[in-house]
Amino acid sequence: MIEKLTEKNLDSLVELHKQVLGHTVNSQIGGWFLKKLYGLTMQFAFCYVFIEEHKVLGFISYCRDRAEFSDRILQNLTWRDKAKIASFLLSHPSSIVAIKKLRSFLELLRSFSCPYILTMGVSPEVQGRGIGRWLLDTVKNEVQGKVMVDTEDSNLRAVNFYRKNGFTMLLQKYGNTILEFHNT
Repeated sequence: MIEKLTEKNLDSLVELHKQVLGHTVNSQIGGWFLKKLYGLTMQFAFCYVFIEEHKVLGFISYCRDRAEFSDRILQNLTWRDKAKIASFLLSHPSSIVAIKKLRSFLELLRSFSCPYILTMGVSPEVQGRGIGRWLLDTVKNEVQGKVMVDTEDSNLRAVNFYRKNGFTMLLQKYGNTILEFHNT
């Protein structure tokens, strides 16, 4: 069953996010940061979860405007949060390179003023059952006009998934592929 994310599902979502998107900088910063991001997503954007037997097995989040949502995140990070992030980055020098690339990429994303898929993932144990498509269809049915998403160039499975579901490639930059879907 697909439902909106609530506080009661937040910890389960964070664990699944770390499992399927553990390589991302957000995941590496820590569960506390993911919990903060998804808390802000519940306030300022949208997040749906697929639940089976009281367990989150899939998720998708999106915002109406990528630049506006990024600004809200920055406005809602406390100095303590920023210090914890800085501490993580200083103790993981390879992450600094990733953050610099991410920063350039986020600046590019600011130019897209349309609904944007932020995160999506499905537990490996249930992949192939159509859960990802159902979650994606939930967003596509809510959004009028264009919706965009990005994924790493090397994540061919994700690129192919989005293409199979009606998205077309817009551009490749900073190691990422940006795709768009036009809802008619």
